[in-house]
Amino acid sequence: MWSLAARSRRHDRHWSSFHRGRFAMAVNGAPFPKRFLRRAFTLVEMLVVIAVIGILVALLLPAVTMSREAVRRMVCSTHLAQLGLALHQYQDVHLVYPPGTIEKQGPIQNVPKGYHFSWTTSILPYLERRGLDRAIDRSVGVYAKQNASVYDASVQILLCPSDYQSTSPMTSSYAGVHHPTETPIDADNLGVFFLNSRLTPDDIADGLNHTFFLGEKVAPKAGVVLGWMSGTRATLRNMGHPLRGELEPMPPSNLFVGGFGSMHADTVQFLLGSGAVVSIPRRTDLKPLQQLSDRRDGALVDEELYLSQ
Repeated sequence: MWSLAARSRRHDRHWSSFHRGRFAMAVNGAPFPKRFLRRAFTLVEMLVVIAVIGILVALLLPAVTMSREAVRRMVCSTHLAQLGLALHQYQDVHLVYPPGTIEKQGPIQNVPKGYHFSWTTSILPYLERRGLDRAIDRSVGVYAKQNASVYDASVQILLCPSDYQSTSPMTSSYAGVHHPTETPIDADNLGVFFLNSRLTPDDIADGLNHTFFLGEKVAPKAGVVLGWMSGTRATLRNMGHPLRGELEPMPPSNLFVGGFGSMHADTVQFLLGSGAVVSIPRRTDLKPLQQLSDRRDGALVDEELYLSQ
């Protein structure tokens, strides 16, 4: 009897020692070896681990974001190159580049009223969008109800993947260059795509490698959104403004066209007549860009500005 009571007291002492952190746990009356006992993480250690993980994530996140943007910029460049190829295929067949917009007379009002077929509609067969091309009724304007299904369609090759702030999927992220300065779209513009234009390569006196054909544009913050079929400021722009990196303000008038811009980090991409796609920093001085937007000014622009980007 006494022996059982003594063993019970000894057992209680072992468990009490364990709870006090003395590691004297007993197994069959023998102390449990300390090398098999593991101490749990303290609160301070857990906080240190969480802080280290947070620092690593903070360091890696910008790199991941930059790599994703680089991929989006590459896709955008591919879109411009495909558009350039389609423009040249159109020229091979018709001997002229497609008109920037078609209308009886100018200047073009940037409102959803009129015929307004854009250069984008002319190259649909060369972008393998023959179904869309066949669905267009060219006996009426682009805003007519007969063309509503095509007008509301989203053409992915006309959308830059970085232009996620665009207010409508039926818009175009790319525009033809109609003039080197801010002026309404009309038949006397000095770019390549303008009202009823029908230019041949010989009409581009400065040479295809020294003339902008297309460039990126950003969506307006407010106002009427005209679709990719519309031969207005929706698909035509000029070089009368610094390159933008944010959404545009509401146009001040129906004749205002606006300039180029993109949602890429610090650059805007342009398509040269030769088919080359170049990235122009937004901080670039406007004068040489205006010279590259004029098809016949004869100005000498240092190729280091754009071909080295």
